[in-house]
Amino acid sequence: MPSNRPALRDLPEMCWIADDGHAWLRLPLHAPALARVQVSRYSYRDRTAAYLEEDCDAPRVLLAASDGDRDAARLLSNSIPVIRYGRAPVRDLPSY
Repeated sequence: MPSNRPALRDLPEMCWIADDGHAWLRLPLHAPALARVQVSRYSYRDRTAAYLEEDCDAPRVLLAASDGDRDAARLLSNSIPVIRYGRAPVRDLPSY
């Protein structure tokens, strides 16, 4: 079975959106399906992107992108740029 790693790890649109209380992993809208991850109601979406909740959905996508290697998933997570807000606009989007 081919790996999802290249398709997921190399997404240039990936970044963390964070505010004082929480963070979401921003990815193209198709990425959770590519990772075969069921997304919870704690994540959000707009027309082009998914914003995956940091404690529930984002770790599952990062783990899939790292072929199940938890250490690699942690390294990948730490390598993704972070955009910080006082109050993230993600909070105003519809739930996934």
